[in-house]
Amino acid sequence: MSLIDCKVELGLSVTGVVTGNFVLDSASLGILGTSELSGLEWYDVSSFVQGVQIRRGRSRQLDYYQGGTASISFKNADRRFDPLNTSSPYYPAIKPRNLVRISSRNKYLFTGFVSDWDFEYDIANQDIGTAYCSDAFSILANQVLTAFTSSEELTGTRADTILNRSEVAYRGGRQISAGLSTLGSFAVSADTNVLNYLRQIERSELGSLFIAANGNIVFRERSEFPGNTIVSFADDGSGIKYQSLDNQFGDELLFNYVRAQSPAGAEQVASDSVSINEFQISQLVWDNLLNSSTTEVSNIANVVLAQYNRWKVRFTGLSVQFVGLSETDQDLILDLDLADFIDVKKTFSVGSPASVTQKSFISGINHDIRPSSHVVTFAIENRQYTNGLILGDSSFGLLDSDVLYF
Repeated sequence: MSLIDCKVELGLSVTGVVTGNFVLDSASLGILGTSELSGLEWYDVSSFVQGVQIRRGRSRQLDYYQGGTASISFKNADRRFDPLNTSSPYYPAIKPRNLVRISSRNKYLFTGFVSDWDFEYDIANQDIGTAYCSDAFSILANQVLTAFTSSEELTGTRADTILNRSEVAYRGGRQISAGLSTLGSFAVSADTNVLNYLRQIERSELGSLFIAANGNIVFRERSEFPGNTIVSFADDGSGIKYQSLDNQFGDELLFNYVRAQSPAGAEQVASDSVSINEFQISQLVWDNLLNSSTTEVSNIANVVLAQYNRWKVRFTGLSVQFVGLSETDQDLILDLDLADFIDVKKTFSVGSPASVTQKSFISGINHDIRPSSHVVTFAIENRQYTNGLILGDSSFGLLDSDVLYF
């Protein structure tokens, strides 16, 4: 019986492990939901787990999504996870790059592989093993491209082009949107880092690039509504109750002078003289875009300016104690992933207004799972905006009258 509120599985094989990208739902290398994955077998090791910490996404707006990580602490008194123990039921399969998946109520929290095994040998025979895990971004971060010249194409097509190149040969699952921005036919230098180039595509789209909880690489175009149920979190009983709510009101997200450039031409500048007169110049420089025209580059600069030219009170994070929630609310939380939208409400006993509700965008998801406790923390971004720069534009316009998704 598991000590914690999740299921932990290791993909093990006595014949070795798959090198390169880990594989989920691959027709040639295994199908998720069956007992085998490219010769590997999934072992439920939950009964030996003492704690799990998962970190996915980003903590600050305008940053790139970081690779997801997980750490899993195992009871190892019988040395079953010790690679030196030839009597282990898993010997000799405990190795770096073991596949790992973590789930709750049959919904994934993290999928990746073990980057490092650490072992603490205790004189009282209470040995502890810890698996430090990474998602597929760590694979892409260690791959480089050969020199080539790209075709002019939409951002989603370019992302697929990169993942399909022979020197990358990405074997994991993917969910790639078509994209709205057109990228130019520009030369790509030899030894260009794959993940860095994919992030250039992400920024040129103003989209989202991340590894989903199920292990798929996801690229979402800027105006794509993910289709998730809009879950409401509130402190007054009108939504899922949160433990804590953070907000931010500072100058770290104040930018009133935005410079942007791609190889298509000259640097494009968007500035707000009123904001500059009031707050002085605060610059943001994006000089590595890939857009095919200076018009698109200018549009990106202006959209970013419109979002960040004033200080705003933004809800930036909330935490929820998962244990004790109804099964319905648990499922709603577990169905959320990065780049999904939620509503967050805060009520006040004094002052005006009596409550504030913000439409928020999930940019980070953390889990801290221990016996009798499972705290889920969301890093969130306020995406409510009422003065879109290019209203009605098919690429940079509004999905509704209040919210600009970009």
